[in-house]
Amino acid sequence: IQNVDEAMALSDKGVAMPFFVNNVDVTVAANTVNGLTSALLSGLFKPSDFDSDIQHIYKDTVDLIIYEITGNFSSRRDLALTYYPSKLECFWFTSRTLTILRDFYKKAPLPLKMLEDVLQKLEGAMRNKVTADILQEAIKSADGGIYFDDFLGDGDFDIKGNAIKYAEDRLFTTSMAVNTLINIWTSTEGDTLAFLNNTPSSVNETIQQSVKWLNDNILGTHLKPWNAFFSGSGKGQASLPFWYPANRKEYLNGTSFNDDMFPDGLFLVGFEGTLSDEQYNILLSQRHFGEKTPIDFPGFNPRGSPTGFFPFWSSDAYTYSTTMLAFAKYLKIK
Repeated sequence: IQNVDEAMALSDKGVAMPFFVNNVDVTVAANTVNGLTSALLSGLFKPSDFDSDIQHIYKDTVDLIIYEITGNFSSRRDLALTYYPSKLECFWFTSRTLTILRDFYKKAPLPLKMLEDVLQKLEGAMRNKVTADILQEAIKSADGGIYFDDFLGDGDFDIKGNAIKYAEDRLFTTSMAVNTLINIWTSTEGDTLAFLNNTPSSVNETIQQSVKWLNDNILGTHLKPWNAFFSGSGKGQASLPFWYPANRKEYLNGTSFNDDMFPDGLFLVGFEGTLSDEQYNILLSQRHFGEKTPIDFPGFNPRGSPTGFFPFWSSDAYTYSTTMLAFAKYLKIK
């Protein structure tokens, strides 16, 4: 996070937020909540460290996460998951907070009253909308297993125009699905895990068949163990901030400008504060720097000519370790 004064002082040294705007990424938010929750429940932080301001930010962040994971990331996954484009990775990160809150609450009262409300909200979101989302993405293989795909390697076509799927993140995405479902639908009992009493049979079957598929394929050579665990913030022309509603348009020296024409030099275009839905929809209908606001997200592999590209970081070790974690958790279920 950086303010304008810091950007002015540090931009010449190469230390500045892209476009001088603080991005909000749901996965980053989920990791932050998990870190704060873990620190509090482990005793690293004291309840008194969570003053009213921190509790307010914490609850608002949880509300943002729940709103996005239960609402298809506002149909703009490229914007909501700015740096971490994997939807199932975001689900997994969120499910870890649910797990530690639930396991702690089984043994003792939560150290802050507001955490009971957070636990209840996370339970509802993860058991309902998120679980349904994951199950809908499940793909049955010819051998009876189940796997999950995301987008890496799925954008090519043959000479006849038929889609080709190289499924370069299939292993990783399947491990994310298994870990998330186990976190949502099991609780710790000593050294083992047990399914919750109301676990749907479809969840149990999906976990079993996904583990089977991973076991059969994780050490094969026909699939890449790739992932897009991190990426550049810009996903092409449609994700640039200039075409979206903004109420703060200024050069770094504080001079304001309008969006009749694109400015030169160092400037920022961002939003400060809040607006009603009605006011925001009015801004959505207007042009910004001569362009309409992009509303629809065609996916990371749109048909036709691409509108841009983005760098991403991949880790084979990450895929193998999360698969090992899925196996370990599955073997602990009694």
